[in-house]
Amino acid sequence: MKETLQKHQLQYQVQRRENIDTARTNQWLRTQGIDAVILNTTDTLLLQAQQQAYTTLKNFSHYLDQEEQKKLKRFVEKMKNTEWRKKLSRQSAYPILKITRKINRQLFKTYKSINKAK
Repeated sequence: MKETLQKHQLQYQVQRRENIDTARTNQWLRTQGIDAVILNTTDTLLLQAQQQAYTTLKNFSHYLDQEEQKKLKRFVEKMKNTEWRKKLSRQSAYPILKITRKINRQLFKTYKSINKAK
């Protein structure tokens, strides 16, 4: 009887820890602009493009021109909509990744010039 009780306590603790970890992971994914529900059904390249587009819009939108902002916002919106997301192919991620790579290079150049000045 005592062994059975210990097994149940261990199972409860494992399940509780799993629930806490899942909640934290889902929260982190939300901060990255990704819905945890779509992880298993969406291409990883599209998820990567969504995360980078979200981060670029959130933190570095002042480096983007209006057309680039529109493209990134449209892509993020399409990824939020189930029907639109199903229609997206891997090819649709490449222009988004190209824009975010460009911004990343600009950030690196800015960072490099700031550090040289010191």
